[in-house]
Amino acid sequence: VDVPLLAGDYVRIPKKSFVVTVLGRVVNPGLVPYRDEKGIDYYIQAAGGFGYKADKGDIRIIKANTGAVIEADNDVKIAMGDKIMVPQEKPIDLWGAIKDIGFFLANIATVYIVIDQVVN
Repeated sequence: VDVPLLAGDYVRIPKKSFVVTVLGRVVNPGLVPYRDEKGIDYYIQAAGGFGYKADKGDIRIIKANTGAVIEADNDVKIAMGDKIMVPQEKPIDLWGAIKDIGFFLANIATVYIVIDQVVN
């Protein structure tokens, strides 16, 4: 179907992105030229590899065509314009873990004392 253009109309053709963006904890975050059939590892290595305190197990991909955020694995196909996000490792909260363990042990002790008093 032909659509007539009037004075002041314009046609906008979006630019196609021929890159994949690699963000987060990589040595050189930024744009990496898209290569057909290349996987996540290729793009991370092209960005200099994993950086300091990179969380290698929590990599996410933001798909360019839908904006969906998906968990990265070897089966995910990378497309032009996708973004690969490598997050920082989450620090372990030692004090919080000690408090949780203490709370758990206190609850077990309370249950033991109640059962002991009921039985005797």
